[in-house]
Amino acid sequence: MSPDSTNPNPPLDASVVQRHAADPHASVWVNASAGTGKTKVLTDRILRLLLAGVRPTRILALTFTKAGAAEMSIRMQQRLGGWMVADDARLDAQLRDLLGADGYPSADPALRSRARSLFAAVLEAPGGLQIQTLHSFCTGLLRRFPVEAGVAPGFRLIEEDAAHTTLNQARDYVLNGRSDDQAVGEALDYLTALLDADRFSKNMNALIEERGRLARELRRAGSVTTLQQEIYDLFGLTVGQSEREIRLAACTDPAIDEAGLREALSDFANNPKAKATEKKHVPAMEAFLAAEPEKRLALLDDYLGVFFIKSGAQKADKSLVTAAFKEHLPIMRAEAERLEAWRERWMGTRIAEASCHFLTVGEAILRRYQQLKQHLGYLDFSDLILISRDLLRSTGKAAWVLYKLDEGLDHLLIDEAQDTNPEQWDIVQTIADEFFSGMGVAEGREGPDGHLIPPRSLFVVGDEKQSIYSFQRASPETFKSMRATFARQVEEAQRPWRPLQLSHSFRTSPPVLQLVDKVFADNIAAAGVRPDDGAGVQHFSSRAGHAGRIILWQPEPRFEGDEQPESVKDPQLWELPPLSRVDQRSARQRLAERIAGQIRDWLDQKTLLEPYNRPIRPGDIMVLVRSRSAFIPALVRAFQARNIPVAGADRMVLPEQLAVRDLLALAEFLLLPEDDLTLACVLKSPLIGLDEAQLAELAIGRQGTLWRSLHSHAEANTPFGVVARYLAHWLGRVDFMSPYQLFAGVLAASCPALPDGTGRRAILGRLGVDAAEPIDEFLDRCLAFERERPGVMQQFLDWLMTGAPEIKRDQESGHDQIRIMTVHGSKGLQAPIVILPDTTQTPKAPDAQPLWPVELSHPGAPLFAGSTKDYVGAARGRQEQIRTRQDEEYNRLLYVALTRAADWLLVCGWQHGNGKNLPEKSWYERIRAGFEALAETDQVTKTGEGDRTVWEFASVQSAAPKPDARPYDDGDPLDALPDWATRLAAMEQVRELALTPSGGGEDETHAQPAAASPIGADDGVNAALARGRLVHTLLQWLPAAPVAVRAKRLTEYLAKPVHDLDAAAQAALTGEVLAILDHPDYAPLFGPDSRAEVSVTGEIVQADGMRVSVNGQIDRLVVLPDRVLIVDYKTNRPPPTTIEAVPPAYLRQLAMYRLLVQRLYPEKPVETALLWTIDSRIMAIPAPVLDQYSVF
Repeated sequence: MSPDSTNPNPPLDASVVQRHAADPHASVWVNASAGTGKTKVLTDRILRLLLAGVRPTRILALTFTKAGAAEMSIRMQQRLGGWMVADDARLDAQLRDLLGADGYPSADPALRSRARSLFAAVLEAPGGLQIQTLHSFCTGLLRRFPVEAGVAPGFRLIEEDAAHTTLNQARDYVLNGRSDDQAVGEALDYLTALLDADRFSKNMNALIEERGRLARELRRAGSVTTLQQEIYDLFGLTVGQSEREIRLAACTDPAIDEAGLREALSDFANNPKAKATEKKHVPAMEAFLAAEPEKRLALLDDYLGVFFIKSGAQKADKSLVTAAFKEHLPIMRAEAERLEAWRERWMGTRIAEASCHFLTVGEAILRRYQQLKQHLGYLDFSDLILISRDLLRSTGKAAWVLYKLDEGLDHLLIDEAQDTNPEQWDIVQTIADEFFSGMGVAEGREGPDGHLIPPRSLFVVGDEKQSIYSFQRASPETFKSMRATFARQVEEAQRPWRPLQLSHSFRTSPPVLQLVDKVFADNIAAAGVRPDDGAGVQHFSSRAGHAGRIILWQPEPRFEGDEQPESVKDPQLWELPPLSRVDQRSARQRLAERIAGQIRDWLDQKTLLEPYNRPIRPGDIMVLVRSRSAFIPALVRAFQARNIPVAGADRMVLPEQLAVRDLLALAEFLLLPEDDLTLACVLKSPLIGLDEAQLAELAIGRQGTLWRSLHSHAEANTPFGVVARYLAHWLGRVDFMSPYQLFAGVLAASCPALPDGTGRRAILGRLGVDAAEPIDEFLDRCLAFERERPGVMQQFLDWLMTGAPEIKRDQESGHDQIRIMTVHGSKGLQAPIVILPDTTQTPKAPDAQPLWPVELSHPGAPLFAGSTKDYVGAARGRQEQIRTRQDEEYNRLLYVALTRAADWLLVCGWQHGNGKNLPEKSWYERIRAGFEALAETDQVTKTGEGDRTVWEFASVQSAAPKPDARPYDDGDPLDALPDWATRLAAMEQVRELALTPSGGGEDETHAQPAAASPIGADDGVNAALARGRLVHTLLQWLPAAPVAVRAKRLTEYLAKPVHDLDAAAQAALTGEVLAILDHPDYAPLFGPDSRAEVSVTGEIVQADGMRVSVNGQIDRLVVLPDRVLIVDYKTNRPPPTTIEAVPPAYLRQLAMYRLLVQRLYPEKPVETALLWTIDSRIMAIPAPVLDQYSVF
């Protein structure tokens, strides 16, 4: 077989099949293999609907991603815009290509006119063409029908990182015992005794990640109790049935063949032919059979040892009896089978009990998460789908909603159908049901110009071979099930139904497609990929005559002494680099350097990429990995060492980026200057840039902290003096600025490392331009934090580190850089050259819990166990099904990886473990088998020896070069920037002011009364601050605890060693806090209308016109029907007894709070008070007093 062909019996011409699929008069289901032009078919169908007279507003196209929706919209705009300006001959050619010779046999001026008018028709249509994601559709649906859906009309969508943070808050709330539900407390006690902390956290996180599915099951069942009943039913048990009860039943089971067992026991004990096998059975069998049935329970475990090995499996025949006693084998085997049946039942009670407790905790976390979202007016993406589905299926409301939708929709198109999960299919099916039932089934009506407008239709396109999102609950089984459902509906409505297969690839060269077909001709590799009809995987290239190349490298060997960090995602911050990188390179590192070396050679030698008739560029290359492992940073380092442009990984965790780490280190220093290690990181950062010798000079022999040593140089005109003044400047402003203001200021101002530039330029100068994207994303997160929850720097750092936002990077921005991404991330993308380096490992056996039903569309509660070794019955069945599904998705992932390559494919890998044979199911072995199959009919060359062996299969270029899919305009160099572009802009004159617990404004510098401190009289200001923080913290979270446990939790908290309180200090603080919380007059302060630690931000204009930006935190804010109350806690000793004795700083602080809050509640009076904690006394501050301090 020649390299330019992939199959001797190609199907219909690709353009004919595409026109059949785009026919607007039929409902169509298209299986579209990779690269076969499904997006073109989608746009062709929309164009033909528009040409046939369908109004743009009556078409709805739903796709899986925003990028897919954007691409489809752009293509539509380009084609409609092209029609508008095309001359008659060109437009006729385009219409004939779209409609075929039969559909457009001759020039049609009327159709031309209609085609040219469509661009304006789409622009003028309300909302334009509806090409959107399903989530966008659901958002619009809920905004249109908020009352019917039961959501707030102004709901907001919660971002992924904010959802993660909110989930963590809900989880911590429940796991820290703050829920009043006794069942939750009992469940936590059971689970923490069953599992260690790591396994408990892992399993609970897995359940929370499936919150959408858990919510669906809770909605279906109606309550967690019903789900728990279903779990017990799976194991044939009644709720509450205990393991002990079943074990006792096994001991008293009348089915025990006591006579036969006693006969065997006697023979084992007395027959001189008995060997060790039989003799070991005697003690346990004798004790068990001699005991009364009711007393056998204590002997059961020893008795089980006669019939089972430690893993729980039944013993082999030879381990039960030797040949001389084979007449007893049937009795012994029958008893083993009896015990196995009972054992499955009592092990089932363990799974059922653990599962029910996990459900109890999971439901409590989900409930708390819902409460937090409702409080903030949020919906997450799971909410959009579930609420929309319920709305469309609800009794009473659904008829009205569907009627209103039915007025506007006639044609529904679904893209990437294999990635749609069951709940999303429910929405699609509910909408489509209206098309093919009742009055919705209508013949095409006549348009205003006499043309027949197509009847209502459904168009679905997808590829079950590319279903790789099982973690989002999409599956090939659901894809096939929905295909059968819609086929039945359409045919029952007596409407045309057309299932089609697109197999002609317009993307990939013949050699790559030939390899794909050979790889998946193997039965093991074909599992989950091959169609149900048993037909093989076949592709037909539409790129005959274009050169292609597939290359297979021998795996990089593993040598004795190689490090094995493959399981580590990234090196830890505290790890030292290896002393000798060359000598300690792992196989993974050697492969990274070999790949980088090969690409450097291609670029240096200007190796020709034949299909485009130009040299290879970095942007032509895409590296695909199965998962984000330590190989990615190793490869990036290898590229950077050879000056190869690389875009980095397709996703980045923001706090892990070097530029962001430098900024976070600066913030941490500003919050805690005494932290020497953090300050050392700041001094070495690009903002300051001290070298090792300077840092050693500053640190060695110092007296006190590193900051104290540095600050002693503040008056000196030396590098240390410059650094000290720089840090002191920001140290004096951190309490007066929002996080965004501080970080933006640091980046815009000059810094010691670059006195004539900016902090941003200093960071980019050290880390390169790649650091710009993390910096910009970081600043965006600062703004997002301030929009959602205005607060101080410490709160921002906690929020950022808890959420650890993961940013999806734009890999299609047109930069001429190598792209590195996971196979999942590459879905829908392509590259002239694809490298697969991560091919030698197989997926780990599934050990994660919970175990959900494998058929994702089927209902069912999740199952848990203390250990995966405890799986029996339904749990074992689910585990085996999950393993099978995992292997099948592993095959489909390989299919996606191989078909991203347009022209060249390079496959390689490195040895793991003991460095011997690779796993038979690994991608590498399957691709190697594909090469061997190719070698039987085609010329596969082999060069090199040993670990440098290379297999290659290529075709030659005989066709004209194809248009370049990734053009790059090198162009002329840009003119130098003018001087003003690099000069620092003048800083805006805005005074920043933070209101701290010690007071407000300039008065904070004045002497204040000392705070009472049971912690120690000699601790001075630090002791007072520590005590104040304790009291504030306790008054913040303790009111939320049930009254019955407040004292207990307070005592436990104060007794923690971190507080360093003796018994007297603990007692004093306990009495002080409880006196406040238990005071009946203060009940409204801590009631449901109150909020603790409320952050406020605003701007005040002084009398002199200076604008003052204020950040503060109100200790307690109470919003009552008739007024608003602001209360600030003070711990002074002795506390003032009159208002005249109150420090002015406190009054100024309250005046600013009142001014800011009054803007939020203009219709209510705002009252203020100070709560003196030492004597549990509230001092109301009259408005006239505060008025004196309201002029700033």
